[in-house]
Amino acid sequence: MATWPASVPAALVRGYGPRVGLPAARPDFGRGYTGQVRLARRLTVVQPASWHLTPEQMRDLTLFLRDHADAWAVMPLRMVDEDDAVTTAKARVTGPVSLGEEGRGWLASAELEIAR
Repeated sequence: MATWPASVPAALVRGYGPRVGLPAARPDFGRGYTGQVRLARRLTVVQPASWHLTPEQMRDLTLFLRDHADAWAVMPLRMVDEDDAVTTAKARVTGPVSLGEEGRGWLASAELEIAR
């Protein structure tokens, strides 16, 4: 499991649009029937998340994603639909990360797969 950078603030996880992640894979053995392999016992939830970052925090997030593209990490999350408190959860970034400038900083958004 990767170590989440301490300088990157908690991701803002919005309550809209969560979907259940599929903890299974269909390996292709080259021919014939492909069976489904179970990857985990627990279901995961995929939700959109965003970060408001300074240039230094953006650098740290970029370096983390470069080295640990789809690795699980225990990261701080701010769940908006619950009590808006910062909690930690085992999660990973799935899919592309979109970046945009915001004032003197950056806005990064991506989908997180969160283990519940």
